[in-house]
Amino acid sequence: MLKTISSTTNSTIIEYSKLSETKFRKKSGLFLVEGEKALEDIVSAKIEIKQIFVGENIKLSVKCPQEKIITATEPVMKKLSTSYSVPKVITVAVQKNENIADFTKFSKIILLDGISDPGNVGTIIRTAVAFGYDGILLSGSSADMYNPKIIRSAA
Repeated sequence: MLKTISSTTNSTIIEYSKLSETKFRKKSGLFLVEGEKALEDIVSAKIEIKQIFVGENIKLSVKCPQEKIITATEPVMKKLSTSYSVPKVITVAVQKNENIADFTKFSKIILLDGISDPGNVGTIIRTAVAFGYDGILLSGSSADMYNPKIIRSAA
């Protein structure tokens, strides 16, 4: 039987809702991803999943760890979400930051320096993948890689 969270004041929900802010993402090493397709991408990329929140009466078509799934009411999903429409699925995942030495295995790399608009970073990431780039470096003054807007626009 799946656990259900119906209160927006639940301590877990309050903690995870803070992940919309950079300082909490950096401190926790976690990030939010909205949507079933994004969950599928997380699973296929073998990114560690902390929790999967699924709206009531939603059946997932993605094979994922069942023990991580929690059913959540619409108000709870809305509190966790950073988008206007309430998603059916929200995944809390562990950030995967590569060591700079790992980039030696990549053949085509892009360096983004000072790109502060998250939508632009996401679009560049999506375009880079389309052109076969396998590594992207962001300088310290660029937008946070795990910003929800980057995650959405890179999808």
